[in-house]
Order: sequence, then structure tokens, then C-alpha cells
Amino acid sequence: DLLRGYTAEFRRRLRRYREQLQPLAVTETADATGLVELFRRERGRAAGLRLWHYGRLQRLIAALQARHLAWTLEVRQPETGHLLAGALFVRHAGGLIYLLAAASAEGKKQHAPQLLLDHAIRQHAGSPGLVLDFEGGTIPSIGRFFANFGAAPVPYVALSFTSQRPWYLQWMR
Repeated sequence: DLLRGYTAEFRRRLRRYREQLQPLAVTETADATGLVELFRRERGRAAGLRLWHYGRLQRLIAALQARHLAWTLEVRQPETGHLLAGALFVRHAGGLIYLLAAASAEGKKQHAPQLLLDHAIRQHAGSPGLVLDFEGGTIPSIGRFFANFGAAPVPYVALSFTSQRPWYLQWMR
């Protein structure tokens, strides 16, 4: 039933992974340090994040772990143990939030992010009323990736605050 919601290409890839002699495996971990470092290396600069952002992220993850709300998954290269991809999910009463994910170039090539999400979906399949929130795929390519799992776009209201005043009010302090 789950696979029917996936695109044909994703179903084909998953079938090929299961047929491999030594398929990639998804494992749970209590330590999100590797995931944060992988994100920092692969996406941090493009995302415009600074060192203090990572400090806040580490404190957020620690607070989630203390409340048993964090669920961290990893995919590692079987031969070397090298981290290919990781994801941090936040558990709450209504479901899961796909909060943070990262993948190396090799991990993307081996479709490790797909394995992570498939694992999360399988683990929680059949849970009544549970929603997997892909946490705002506003980037079109990421939205298309999520759609391969049967995700549907949901509009939401966003509020942003800027400390920049219009040019005609900048004289005010």
C-alpha cells in the first residue's frame, strides 16, 4: 500500500536496493553530531549559516533529545562507515516533522535520502492520524523530491519580521 503512493521510479530504485548483495542500511542514532557536521560541510555555506546558528541548532537538538522528541537516522557506507546521509525528525502528538537532512555527493548518487524517508514512512505506517510534515519544501527541486513519496503541497501562512525600515523612515530611531 505504501509503495503505491511512490512514483514508479522510486519503487524501482527501492526494489534494486533490496536486491543488492550488500544494500545500504538505515540506522537510528542518538548522536546528531555527524548529521550537523555533514549539513555544515555540504549545505551550510549555501544556506548562509554562521557558527552561532550551529550553536543554536545543537541546543535545539539537545532539548529535543532531553524530551525524547528527536529521532535521528543515518545511512553509512557499509565498507568504510562513512556517513552518506542523515535526517533529524521531531516527534509530536500529530506526527513527525522532517526538520533537518543532509547528504554527501556520494550519498545523493546512491539515493541515500530516499532510503531515509522510506524507512521513516515504513516505521510509522498504519499509525492513525499521523502526519509526516516535510517542513516546507519551498525550493522546487526539493518539493519534487517529496512529491515522489506521494506528498501533496499544503499552503501555510508565514510571518516574517525585518528590522530594515523603508528608506523614507530610516531617519527615525
